[in-house]
Amino acid sequence: MINDVGNGYYNIVNVNSNMCLDVTAGSTSNGALIQQWGYAGSYNQQWTIEGTGDGYFKIINRNSGKCLDDSRLYQQWRADPTIYFC
Repeated sequence: MINDVGNGYYNIVNVNSNMCLDVTAGSTSNGALIQQWGYAGSYNQQWTIEGTGDGYFKIINRNSGKCLDDSRLYQQWRADPTIYFC
């Protein structure tokens, strides 16, 4: 579920756990892990979604300005998503 929090930002919520997509400990470092966490209203739980013009989208964290990244998923099974430079 995607909830509008204003100013073009959203919380992304798992409907099964009712937890938000959250950058661990509010980190702004490349490779910071993404987790599910209870709603706190903090910028590390707020995301904007931008089209890239080719049918794909970037999901960008408000706190860090970095993109949700799943590139490690191709390297190993069940790798956790992270944030990284867009």
